[in-house]
Amino acid sequence: MRSSARSSPPFLRALLAAGVAVLVLATGAYGAEERYPVRSTDDASSSFANRISAAGNVLSPLGARLERISADWFGTSPGPPEAGSPFALAAQAMLAEADSLAADAATLCSGEDIGTPRGTGAAIADDDGFARDGSTIGLTNQAGAMAIVLREADDRLKAISTGWFGLSPGPPNAPEQQELAVVYHAAVGIALGAATVLDQGYVPPSPICEGQRG
Repeated sequence: MRSSARSSPPFLRALLAAGVAVLVLATGAYGAEERYPVRSTDDASSSFANRISAAGNVLSPLGARLERISADWFGTSPGPPEAGSPFALAAQAMLAEADSLAADAATLCSGEDIGTPRGTGAAIADDDGFARDGSTIGLTNQAGAMAIVLREADDRLKAISTGWFGLSPGPPNAPEQQELAVVYHAAVGIALGAATVLDQGYVPPSPICEGQRG
């Protein structure tokens, strides 16, 4: 895992806001019960830009979930989770999946195929069923669910990549690049937030397309 200077928990909202302008931020109190479900189906008949946008749309509610997780954790704990604990492992999986999604968005934007999806990539659905459980077990389940959704979003992007390069040998066009930039920044914002919860450094994948910079 790439490393950098650590971030402090109070800055999680700023990190997420900087990474994803479209985040719907969770309300403030510890134990907030608002749910942020995600549901998306890939329409293979739609434009590539719209398909990428649909994959990226699931990331906004994930950002709100992550802030809720952070608020609940630091509302009762003075520091990060113990390394190797179930919650730490779930948060680490969430960070890894977000990082992988950001890297794949950057790679696809550069004009390289990102490979075959691990799953179907067609449907992404999670009802945020553990939202009301602010216990350590509940937060572990919430982080684990986020990791699964991020993995499914990455599978969706891989399926889109397969379709693109089946028709075109070159890099995506401007509309697709713009949507990939949104996915990149959203995924980086989530990875930064997860790293903050874990109190560890994180260096995002290098953005390749011009629209991903800044």
